[in-house]
Amino acid sequence: MRLLITLSIMAGTLAAEHVAVGGSLRTRVESWDWFGDGYTFSGTLGRLSFSKKTWQVEFAAPLLLGLPGNATGGVGLNYFNANHRRRNAGMVFLKQANFTVGGLKIGRFEFNDGSEVIPKDPTLAALKRDRISQRLIGNFGWTHAGRSLDGFHFAANKKVSVHWVTGAPTRGVFQVDGWGTLRTAISYFSVNRADGNRDWRLFGIYYHDWRPFLRQSIRLGTYGGHYLHTNKGADVLVWGALQNGRWTSTNQFSGALALEAGFQPQAKLRPWLRGGYYHGSGKFFQLLPTPRPFARFPFFNMMNNRDVHGSLALRPAKTVTIKSEAHHLRLASRQDPWWIGGGAFQPWTLGFAGRPSRGFTSLANLYDLSVDWAANAHFALSTYFGHAQGLRVLDSKHGNLGYIELTYKF
Repeated sequence: MRLLITLSIMAGTLAAEHVAVGGSLRTRVESWDWFGDGYTFSGTLGRLSFSKKTWQVEFAAPLLLGLPGNATGGVGLNYFNANHRRRNAGMVFLKQANFTVGGLKIGRFEFNDGSEVIPKDPTLAALKRDRISQRLIGNFGWTHAGRSLDGFHFAANKKVSVHWVTGAPTRGVFQVDGWGTLRTAISYFSVNRADGNRDWRLFGIYYHDWRPFLRQSIRLGTYGGHYLHTNKGADVLVWGALQNGRWTSTNQFSGALALEAGFQPQAKLRPWLRGGYYHGSGKFFQLLPTPRPFARFPFFNMMNNRDVHGSLALRPAKTVTIKSEAHHLRLASRQDPWWIGGGAFQPWTLGFAGRPSRGFTSLANLYDLSVDWAANAHFALSTYFGHAQGLRVLDSKHGNLGYIELTYKF
């Protein structure tokens, strides 16, 4: 009786204060063949949020089951090593906790660079979401713990939108304990404009990593922008960045460039054909990204990479998207490693792993297929399969990734 009375009082208080309660539950079974090393495991992430107009509190509860205990590489090994070499791991932690005054948000929050302004044009909005956002700063939402920032986000949204984000990334990503922060910080400033069928942004990022395992700190400045344009079913995308600073004891100068174009012919299946080229120089450092939007089988990222790619998306119904991509991947420099990973998530690991190139540049050909079904506003089902044909850097070994994912939002 006392419990019922307490619950009734809490419900009445929430209703009186108009607190919005929401959340999601996502579960995914992943089967990996990491170039000769095969394993399967599952990951589930529950999120529960309480919010009003001026504040938000959200908890996350990741659960990992059946992690590979004897893997030699890949994402399964990352999860296993990051969670004290346990095959099963779970935790509840504070994902977001912030308040907003005017245009200033302070506290713990998620942030994806490039997502500051959402264009009204649906093609531009899709391109920003899938091909621009999270290249350098992302919440790593595909993993089962993700990443947040502790700091502030100032926004002035007018004709030209100005954003300033400064903060320290939290632990998480592959580690289910996302409570703590890291001795790493970013400061991001951008100017954005979405105008009809055009969208552009200029940005600057300062990155500083002074975690104890580094011989000397990493201090980098990254400066760049993007431009999107669509007209009569055709679209073009340009994204680029230059980078300089100190990588521990070494001076660093590098750059990255992405050029893409697409076309959506008027046809029954609403096809979208796209192709492009990406070049990231051997010394380019990707900061704190979410790699998977640009590497759907994430055995590569934007560092030391040349990627010639094409894709075809079919939309036979409003709720169904079928997509296939093909990538020809080469290292930009044979003197630098083949890199994987997505940035800092623990005090004692860089967050990127470099594998020797063995003096070669040809990495792999990747072919994949995904089917996404959004049944309604609450339930979604996604399936994916990717095959990587390994080339000289991978000693001609092949790899595969397949998964099925269920998401429920409330």
